Amino acid sequence: HEDTYYNNNNNNNNSNDTMSNNGNVTLSTNSANDQAGAFHIGNIKLTLVLANCYAVFMSNEHEKLAIWEQKSSKRKDGLVIWDYHVIFVFKPNASNINNKRKSKTSKKQGSSGGLVFDFDTRLSFPCPFSEYVKQCFQPQLRLQPAFVRRFRVVSAHEYLVQFSSDRCHMLTESGTYLSPPPTYPCISNSSCTMNLNNFRHFGSTNKQG
Repeated sequence: HEDTYYNNNNNNNNSNDTMSNNGNVTLSTNSANDQAGAFHIGNIKLTLVLANCYAVFMSNEHEKLAIWEQKSSKRKDGLVIWDYHVIFVFKPNASNINNKRKSKTSKKQGSSGGLVFDFDTRLSFPCPFSEYVKQCFQPQLRLQPAFVRRFRVVSAHEYLVQFSSDRCHMLTESGTYLSPPPTYPCISNSSCTMNLNNFRHFGSTNKQG
């Protein structure tokens, strides 16, 4: 993802793409219809069905998303208020995990069987889905209306086929970057170079959480 977040009233920028060839996450498909592939996420290799993988965009109509346990936070609890955030979520079968840390990774999945990859979290990488929700979303807290989370869950196949970002949202009015952009190419598809707002902007009809 390519995120601009706001913390302690200072504007900051952190950039990362999810499910793209960026040095952190790569995908090489092994079937004609792209229904399965080999994901390399950090030092972990996973062979899995795309139907089990999702890009989850999180924000709200106020563009104020509260997430705890974030690396960029200066607070003890790791709280950051992002304008939006994106994580990679999957729920693989045990037989689909193919890496040297197989037993360790399987154990990390916990009772939910899901894993979250968030390059910005201080938690484990990957992190069991249930643990990520508990620590990063703090569901026991009652949030003020302006910080109520909304989620857009996008299938991996849809993301890979449709998502595009030319990083124009990272530019100042003078055309300079707010912070150094990623060194890898922008994500684009055959039909457009920028549709990020279709994924990250939320209205009143999107699911709250």
